[in-house]
Amino acid sequence: MKQSYKKSYFMKIYNLLRNLGLLVFTFAMLSVFLKILSLMYFKVVLNFPFKNQILNGIELLYKGAIIITLVVLVSLLFLILIELSKRLSNDSLLNLAKSIIATSRLRHFLKQYKITSSGENESYVQSENRIIDSFNHAVNKSVIDLTRKELKLFIKIPKEAQSKEILNKQKDLIKQHIFSFYSEYIISDFKEENFSLWIVGTKK
Repeated sequence: MKQSYKKSYFMKIYNLLRNLGLLVFTFAMLSVFLKILSLMYFKVVLNFPFKNQILNGIELLYKGAIIITLVVLVSLLFLILIELSKRLSNDSLLNLAKSIIATSRLRHFLKQYKITSSGENESYVQSENRIIDSFNHAVNKSVIDLTRKELKLFIKIPKEAQSKEILNKQKDLIKQHIFSFYSEYIISDFKEENFSLWIVGTKK
């Protein structure tokens, strides 16, 4: 019977947490900017015809940015607390930290860098860079989850054939990369399922 692979909670929320964190930072910076703008505008502009209306508009945008920041922050903390409770109940916070580091390390390892154009073969360079962009977009969703019992590696397979070929050529290197850092796990071969690659390792 074919084994079915399922993402852990950590694997499901990892990218979401990154995006929510980015949103919190963006709107927090926006709210700071709007507050400074409001104070500067109030001090500098003295007798402008629509001064009050503009100030009210800035204040409204500021309050909106604050509300969005708080809502997203609460959502972010809620998701994090669920993961922390799961780790404390069934695993350890140390493995959570290891999973975050492992995922970041793997994504850096997989990343391909664009070709620099020298003025010649411009169309070739652009084509190759599109392939690289597609590959990087897919593998940037890769996640490793480490627990007391097992290691799970998920890699999204690129849609484009040329990008998929890059990934296929790297399979052996990826396995070596995983084994070099996590030799305490017995690593399986790659398994393909639902346009994704999986490795599952069991603790020795």
